[in-house]
This record gives sequence, C-alpha cells and structure tokens, in this order.
Amino acid sequence: MEIGTGTGALALHAAGRGARVTAVDVSRPAVAAARLSALRQRLPLRVLHGDFAVRTAGRRFDVVLTNPPYVPSPRARLPSHGARRAWDAGPEGAPSSTGSVSMPPPCCEPVASC
Repeated sequence: MEIGTGTGALALHAAGRGARVTAVDVSRPAVAAARLSALRQRLPLRVLHGDFAVRTAGRRFDVVLTNPPYVPSPRARLPSHGARRAWDAGPEGAPSSTGSVSMPPPCCEPVASC
C-alpha cells in the first residue's frame, strides 16, 4: 500500500516489479493522475480516494510506502488543497509530517523477528 500516492510514482514502480499495490490519496486530482498513469503504463494498480485508515479498514498489507510532505514552510497551517499540499510540511518540516507514521499502521502485517 502507498499512503498519499500523489502521482502514483512509488506505487507504479512497485506494480511494475510485480507487486499487487493499493494506493490511497485524499486528493481527487492525485487519484485521477495515479489512475491515468497506471492505464498509460498498463500496470495493475488499485487507487482509492480518501483517508487510508478508512479506505483500507480490515485489510492487511505486507509493505506500506509513503513519501509525505517534508519541506519546511513559514506557515503554521497546512494547505488544504493545491500543489503546496504535496510538499508543505509546516514550520518543522519532516518531523511534523512523519510523526503519524513513526509506528506501523494497524493494516501492516507483523514482521517476524529473528
């Protein structure tokens, strides 16, 4: 699964190597772009619109990919739409955008330890 797929670059890369991939984004234009890219590249890619936790509830994934916004911005409020949404991570940059993924989401398969 790719969280916040945007154009679908990571998801398409994985699908091109044979992975079964579900990509999720809250942006309708991003979902459309990822679907179009999958069609153009003739790659199987399931693209869902909405919050990843809601859209994938009850499903399990072996791998979760994400490339969240990481560029610091002087604005305290994160953008709700537009291109800035893809890179603007607020005043602290990456720490604020990656805090929510510091622990694996409940949809991840457990990893065996040696």
